[in-house]
Amino acid sequence: MEIFKDIKLPKSWKDVSVSQFQELSSFDQDADWVDKMIFNTSVLLDIDPDQIEKLEVNKARTLFKSLAWSNVPPTLGPDFVKIDVNSKPVKFIFRRNLNKLSFGEWVDLEGLCKDKDKVVINLHKILAIIYRPEKELEDEYDATKASKRSELFLNVSVEEVYHSILFFWLFAAESINSSKDFSWLEKTWMPKMDQIKEVSDKLQKAQINGTGIDGSILFPEETS
Repeated sequence: MEIFKDIKLPKSWKDVSVSQFQELSSFDQDADWVDKMIFNTSVLLDIDPDQIEKLEVNKARTLFKSLAWSNVPPTLGPDFVKIDVNSKPVKFIFRRNLNKLSFGEWVDLEGLCKDKDKVVINLHKILAIIYRPEKELEDEYDATKASKRSELFLNVSVEEVYHSILFFWLFAAESINSSKDFSWLEKTWMPKMDQIKEVSDKLQKAQINGTGIDGSILFPEETS
């Protein structure tokens, strides 16, 4: 059934950008279910909410059903993402071991997640720090370069970087609240609390074993 002419429906999280994810997370998750569905659908389809409200009930039901995949968090992928930079694909690597970040990177990251209400808003800036172009992995941290490439991450598929988002949220939560209360993450629409706890337990076990803050436990074997 064609609901909106010339609008391509996203089929999975692969079709959702980081900037859309940020917008989705800005909505009050305690709001009425209908209001939330209208808002989420308008973001995913990049249309005005009024267009959804004018739909016949059967068409609205069909539309919501076609987006049911969005109720399940993205799967965890490899620790790299390829982004077109000046029409050329550049491989960015997620630096999974936070213990190896420079002091300058730690300072900037803590600043970006100091206010828990702005962690999602700053997500693209955070990604620009914890990801590096493959050819610059050993270079000294350059805050200006990181700031410039942050715009690139706004258009990256959220599924491609979800693993690092999940991992970093846990770091942010622990930095913000030493009691390890991750309940505020539920307000960001994703991830689900059981997934947060599962990864938290893995990280805590890794630290007990002396391996430090290392995201390698979250990732499959890297493939090129």
